[in-house]
Formats: sequence, C-alpha cells, structure tokens
Amino acid sequence: MSYQYITSHDSPNYTPGRYGHKPEGIVIHWWDEKDRNPSFDGVVSWLCRADGTSSAHYVAEAGRVACIVSCANTAWHAGDYGVNTRTIGIECNPRMSDGDLETVAELIADIRNTYGRLPLSKHRDYQQTTCPGTYADKLGWLDQRAEQLRGNTNAASASPARLAQDGWIGPETVAAWQQVNATPVDKMISSQSSALKPLHQGINPNCIEYVPPAQAQGSQLIIAVQNTLKRKGLYGGDLDGLLGPGTIKGLQLYYGTPADSVISAPSRMVIELQRALNKQLGR
Repeated sequence: MSYQYITSHDSPNYTPGRYGHKPEGIVIHWWDEKDRNPSFDGVVSWLCRADGTSSAHYVAEAGRVACIVSCANTAWHAGDYGVNTRTIGIECNPRMSDGDLETVAELIADIRNTYGRLPLSKHRDYQQTTCPGTYADKLGWLDQRAEQLRGNTNAASASPARLAQDGWIGPETVAAWQQVNATPVDKMISSQSSALKPLHQGINPNCIEYVPPAQAQGSQLIIAVQNTLKRKGLYGGDLDGLLGPGTIKGLQLYYGTPADSVISAPSRMVIELQRALNKQLGR
C-alpha cells in the first residue's frame, strides 16, 4: 500500500462480531461539510470518543488511513443496524482532492483483496442525510479505479463512453448502470421472465436475456436497483432481480417521470437515467 496505515486508535463504539454475517458491501461516508473544516485527527478523535453512538471502520484522506474498528466487528456507521452487520464503513475527507480519491480507491482495493469485489453504496442510501456529499457521484469511478489497482484489466475496458440521452436502454447504458451499481459489467440484463417483454418496449433486445417465467432467476443489477428503491420507499416487492411493473414504477418515481410501469420507446425515465449515469461517471 502507498498510504500510511494507522492502527494506534481504537474506537469503543462498536459491536463485537457481525452476528454470523460477512461483509457484503462498503458504505462511503464523508466527515462533514467541508466549510466546517473537519480534520482527519478531529474525526478520528470524535469516532473514538467514550460512550459515543457512531464510528466507522476506516477514516481516510490523501496518503493516510486510520483503522479504528476491525472489519471483523460491527461499526456503527450506517444508521441501520442490519446494514452495519453486513458492511464496512469508510469516512472520507470532504475536500475530495485527487489524492483523497486515490487513497480511498486504494483502500477499497485492499479491502476487496480480502473480501472480494464488495459493492459500494452511499450513507444516504440507508438514512436521511446528505452524506457522502460529493462522493455520491464518484462511486462508479472509485469502483473502476479500485479494480484497476487490483490488476483487473477488464475494469478500464468496461467503462462506457458518454451515453446518448436518447431514452433507449442499450448495451452501453446497461454497462454504465452496472458500473455505477458495482455489479459485474457484461452489458446484459440477465434471466428475465419472458412474460415481462411487453413492459420493455424501450430496451434493446441485444442487452436483455429472456427465459421462460419458471426459469427466471433475475439480474444482479436489478437486485441492486431494487435495493435502492426499497430504501427510498419506492418499491415494496421482493428483491428478485426481475424488471417487472413494480420495479419500473419505482424507477419512474425515482426519476420524477410519469409512472405507468412500462418502459416506453423511447422512455422519459430512461433519458433521466442516462443523464444521471453520465453525471455519476463524470462523462
């Protein structure tokens, strides 16, 4: 590792173990609004205070990382105890310099070398908060850069060019969507029920796999999307990975477009999705 790894601070604000769970994701936080001038040492001290109610596994900025709670234990960082037991929390410098981003990406790469390619999520996915601020638009970049640092040469080639905001879901839109959600990038919405075809008018058939309804296992991408929608209160169905009417309606509500549970050809919802993906990927 190229950063200084600091282990001299131990937060008492954690739960021993993970109730049998293993880390399944990484939650990105920021220290606070940068105009409040938070500092690395100040944040470490606050999260390590006696009788505190919050912590994280790591505090990171350009060139240095403090591990204040072991990843074997449950840090109190997401505002949702179930999420805490399954995730690793990283507190990041809100100034978000190039050096900050590079160190956070390297830390993610190091975590993944131990636990596999854990997906990234935002603190605000689980709690009403602005956290992680400007980092919210950098999760796709952090995911890709971490994979490059791990020697995954496919990470760079999987990065799509700027998407045409044309309202059609094609292979490049799917690839960008997968990248932002930190799911495998194969440009394919896999294992969808053929009964859902009439709802998918604006999806290129080259990027969606249909199977008989009884064989549909769903897509990792759509499960990630359903998770986000469920946390926002926009989807009440199962996390089945199927792009059905409830998921489509949730997406339409999320992007503020008419909610008719159909991806039309072209689709206003898809235009907003493409606009958001371009922004998140810095395209």
